[in-house]
Amino acid sequence: MGFTIEDYPEIVDDYHCFEALNIPKHHPARDMQDTYYIENGQL
Repeated sequence: MGFTIEDYPEIVDDYHCFEALNIPKHHPARDMQDTYYIENGQL
């Protein structure tokens, strides 16, 4: 059918979650109540 299985880290950094997708710094999705941030800067 043309499908493949891809492995991707379950926890990603801010760049790959927002910056690479052109989500601006003040977008509501980046609010603390909408995104789980862990201590080392990953999401």
